[in-house]
Amino acid sequence: MKGKIFFFAQFPPPVHGASTVNQYLYQEFIATDFFDVVRFSFVKNSKNRLAQRFNRVLKSLSAVFLILRHLRSTRNAVFYMPVSGGQGMVFELAPWLLAGLLFNTRVMHHHSFKYCHKWSIWMYLIQRFRKKNIHNIFLCECHRTAFNKQYSILATNSSVVDNEMVISNSEQVTLTGPKQGARDEIVIGHLSNLSVEKGCLTFFDLVERLAGNSRMKFELAGPARHPGIIDRIEDLTLKFPESFAYRGPLYGGDKQSWYRNLDFFIFPSTYPDETYPLVISEAIANEVIPLTTPVGCLPEMNDSTFVLPAEAFNEHAETIILRALGDPFYLSQIKNDLKKTRQSAILSRQGGRDKLIRLFAGFLHPTQTV
Repeated sequence: MKGKIFFFAQFPPPVHGASTVNQYLYQEFIATDFFDVVRFSFVKNSKNRLAQRFNRVLKSLSAVFLILRHLRSTRNAVFYMPVSGGQGMVFELAPWLLAGLLFNTRVMHHHSFKYCHKWSIWMYLIQRFRKKNIHNIFLCECHRTAFNKQYSILATNSSVVDNEMVISNSEQVTLTGPKQGARDEIVIGHLSNLSVEKGCLTFFDLVERLAGNSRMKFELAGPARHPGIIDRIEDLTLKFPESFAYRGPLYGGDKQSWYRNLDFFIFPSTYPDETYPLVISEAIANEVIPLTTPVGCLPEMNDSTFVLPAEAFNEHAETIILRALGDPFYLSQIKNDLKKTRQSAILSRQGGRDKLIRLFAGFLHPTQTV
């Protein structure tokens, strides 16, 4: 007999790390022979902020009605809900609390550090009600530790499963090994939903510092919506037409081809909500050295050589890049560091999906082995 999962989450669009993971897990659950899945999407997009909030209220009520409609099957099912990072929790509170009354097991998947850094009344209420039937999933050990300091979860009621499983097999390219000899050219890239917090202004400053060197090329990708960022992109395109290129949003094969052209991936994020950014996993999978700040799970997912202090990020990044350009032994050394990180990521990628399948199967059929 199949177990039932009530899968209440945010699905794309918009496309971001959490919605990508949600879509991946939903597809994996329905692809197995172990589960029936009741799907509910919390988000309905609207450009009008008031309309967006009204839509979220309606979505919250719809989620409650859907649970009640399946009332007879809730006791032998699992309720799964990835939680929002900020005020979106308000709209998820009603279905979560109702599920606490009706389900034996609720699973909360965390994709944010925001409520870990600062105590949240909404997260407190979410975690407090029927605490013993909640299982929390975190993306790294530091994520779990930070959360536990704020909300004191039960030690046996949590798991750590990172986002590596989302990286497709097509991105598990064969590592070619360190390039030999001095490089004729270094290509440096940045990709994100372009914003100040994700580090695009720091990347722009790095372009200004290094793009005058004819052996440096800079590649920028991702959606740009803020007028100030769009203006800066246009200025850099005019100032460094041979060295700087903006590719816009990239998806699928176009994005993978873009990564494969890079030597370094720059991600100087100061985003307080940052957890396990998939762009770093994608860069590592495609043999690109990621230079990052120590936010979220990045100290655990990236080699310490490539984790740079936010307050002096460009000074450290410039030193590494210029040395790699002129010193073949150093480039070989950091490529070997990348290889170790990449091998760890591949092992994690292979085990994460299976760990989650076993976890949910254990909730639904404790005596069976998957």
